[in-house]
Amino acid sequence: MTTKNLFLFILLLFGYHFYAEAQQTSPVKIPFEAGLNTEKELLLSHIAAEVKIIPLETNENCLLSKVKAGAIQMIGHDIYISCEMGLLQFSDNGKFVRSISQKGQGPGEYSTVRHIAFDRDQKQIHLLSNGNVLVFTTDGKYLRECKFPMVWQFEMLENHLYASFIYNGNGKKPNRIILSDEKGQQVNTFPQYDQFTVPSGMTFYNTDFYDRYLYQFKESTCLKEFYNDTIFTITKEKLIPRYILDMGKYGLPKKYRFEVLDGNWDRFNEVSAPHWRPNIVETTRSIYIPYGPWNYEDRIKGRQLAVFDKKEKTCYKVKSSYITNDVESKLPFYPHIMAGDDVLINLWEASDILELAKKDPSLLEYKALENLQEDDNPVLIIVYLK
Repeated sequence: MTTKNLFLFILLLFGYHFYAEAQQTSPVKIPFEAGLNTEKELLLSHIAAEVKIIPLETNENCLLSKVKAGAIQMIGHDIYISCEMGLLQFSDNGKFVRSISQKGQGPGEYSTVRHIAFDRDQKQIHLLSNGNVLVFTTDGKYLRECKFPMVWQFEMLENHLYASFIYNGNGKKPNRIILSDEKGQQVNTFPQYDQFTVPSGMTFYNTDFYDRYLYQFKESTCLKEFYNDTIFTITKEKLIPRYILDMGKYGLPKKYRFEVLDGNWDRFNEVSAPHWRPNIVETTRSIYIPYGPWNYEDRIKGRQLAVFDKKEKTCYKVKSSYITNDVESKLPFYPHIMAGDDVLINLWEASDILELAKKDPSLLEYKALENLQEDDNPVLIIVYLK
């Protein structure tokens, strides 16, 4: 090869490298604001390969209260749900299997369950408590413990690392993501993108039981914040922009953040009313965007749904806010829980189903719901996508 040809070959390699990196880091725009101008009905039969309606067993050993729905994980035929009672395991036919560990200070015991994550390679459950992580097999066997920074949510990253999310409740937190190894040692950090002043110095972060700031999809670990329009892929070295959610006029300005308003609920509810609080549920074909009012009390009755088609790069609002269930029963489906790759869950409180049945008694004609009582555990709709 001549010197000239070698030089051209090297230039070609560099050009391909920079092109590949640009392709990798170019985020996809989700036209949320524009998408709300188009409304369509979405049938469950169009997206579902299989649907299960599962009333969770109710007894004194598994009473679910204040479920942390954003942390629900599904591993094979087992469902893991964290709540005030701790971490409970159910089968996918609704039977209670076991409570994973118990409150206490002994080996394998926790002070509280902040969040859970699943190691797909090792088939292990990682339970985040206060200042430590407990690791269990999927059948509840305690394996080990490590010290851990005080964080709110975490997720597994490649090479046995943890990615943890920090709430910026006082506006001055230096980091939003901490990467740690299995011994709890800090490996890397990513800084907060925004800083602001809270008049009193600290206030509660505006959260929801369905929040999931970190999620796994396929081979990626991702970050979605409610005050940021960018969804990131997390690697050991950097945050790579994955999607940009174009909220337009529906995005909440920083000056109206609950924390910036020093926790003044009346003022916050007033100024946040024209804006939406969006979540992200990523699947192979689509990104589902459950959204609702910032006012916490209005989020359930005011919930809405948009869908972004990954192939067509189009977004639309779902008519009537729910996916029409034309497969199993008439109980509508709302995809607000991502339980695995292309597995979505709608958690229905028994009392809410009974309230719907006052308008449509035929809902309770479905065999699994015939004997539903108001104080029963929730009912899950599990959807395996096509």
